[in-house]
Amino acid sequence: MKPNVPITYFLKWNVVSNELVPLVMEQVASYGIKNIVLTDALVYRLADLDSHDLFLKSAKAAGLKFVDAHAPLEETELLGLPPEKNRNAMLRSAENTLYLAAEFGCNTCTFHCWNWRPDSHDAEERFGFVCDSLERLLPVAEKTGVTIALEYVWSPPCTADMLVRIMKHFDSPWLGLCYDSGHAFIFDQGRKCPENSCVPVSWRCAVEEIPWDGMMLEKMQPWIVNCHLHDNNGFSDQHLLPGKGLIDWKKVVPLLLSAPRLKCIQSEVIAKWEEGSVKSLATEFETIFS
Repeated sequence: MKPNVPITYFLKWNVVSNELVPLVMEQVASYGIKNIVLTDALVYRLADLDSHDLFLKSAKAAGLKFVDAHAPLEETELLGLPPEKNRNAMLRSAENTLYLAAEFGCNTCTFHCWNWRPDSHDAEERFGFVCDSLERLLPVAEKTGVTIALEYVWSPPCTADMLVRIMKHFDSPWLGLCYDSGHAFIFDQGRKCPENSCVPVSWRCAVEEIPWDGMMLEKMQPWIVNCHLHDNNGFSDQHLLPGKGLIDWKKVVPLLLSAPRLKCIQSEVIAKWEEGSVKSLATEFETIFS
């Protein structure tokens, strides 16, 4: 493992009641997990003051640290929201998320620029909307000490080429990229599926051609500050444990560990509490990336 780069874990806190949070936090820590993600669902939940204080105190008591955050994913919360929508509300929400991430000790917060929706705006227009959002948000990132990480998703302006353009446009230490291994693998391998029939319907309804790309990690590497790691079959976003799908981890891991700005490695494997899979996830993920 690269020195001083912690492994963090995405966990489904939305299915854990407030009464059980302290106990589950202690259980998570007993599995050897030290760092957890302030997830998009948790950002919403922490708007309730009781939940806010409970998660802060319970994590501290269990010896767990929130290291990285993810902003909400709804269409109204995305940085590429067009001007005919309520952009001011979106930007206020994004600012609040950065302040919350800082309060919980996170050093990065991942945002989506856009998810494909049929509308009248092309990639260049959407690029402009994202840049306008970042003009307002980057001073907040600097003030809070939380680096904004833009995640590769499946639509302009979230493609690797577009994201690199944004990095070069701002050249800011408070702006970086989030590499998602599952998304990247689908947009390398998914083109091989007959008529793209295996690619989720929401991705096939794009108004622009899908940008198949097998070099996303190499393109993004100089700016990667966070990564969401999980495996799949190349056609569906399955969020499997690395090694349970078809991704070539012998290629991915060295490239990631040589990323000069990498701040953390996140497991975005979906684990179910009731099956005890969080414990096995911690053991196996640490082995793969240690």
